[in-house]
Amino acid sequence: MRAEEAIDAVTLAATAAGLPAQDATVVRVGENGVVLLPSAGVLARVVPRVVEDRDPRWEIEVAVWLASRQVPVVHPTRPEPIVVERYVVSLWEYLPDSRPADLVTLAKCLRRLHAVDIPTNLLPSLSPFDNFEERLQVGVGLDIGDRVFLRQLRDQLSARSGPLRNSR
Repeated sequence: MRAEEAIDAVTLAATAAGLPAQDATVVRVGENGVVLLPSAGVLARVVPRVVEDRDPRWEIEVAVWLASRQVPVVHPTRPEPIVVERYVVSLWEYLPDSRPADLVTLAKCLRRLHAVDIPTNLLPSLSPFDNFEERLQVGVGLDIGDRVFLRQLRDQLSARSGPLRNSR
């Protein structure tokens, strides 16, 4: 995804949500995009509609569920993402004073997260190499050498993780 695409998608989504977008600023772009809307106090996440395993609805549901269990999370500002042309945009609260957590704070958050009973219908089982090729194809800025390196790394990691996956 290019920066201009992310800005355009977020501007359209913000307009649809009645939010100001004149000061939209790209925070990060890659497989998806993150755009800050400072005037609205919102951070927008932009995902191409073709990436099916990246459904923002699921991310919103998980965040709401975790918050209901007192797990510290960033809250969505809307219960549903906004579909804009080729993209799906989810809107999240922006925490302007946030900073990386120290180890004690991180440990407390992880302890809280791991203490929560996770319902089987909320979180799918993770298979880290699913859709690898599709994601590699949409990777903007990757040359042939990068793709070869990433495929080799995937093969090495997959071989090493095989026994772990089979032991569950």
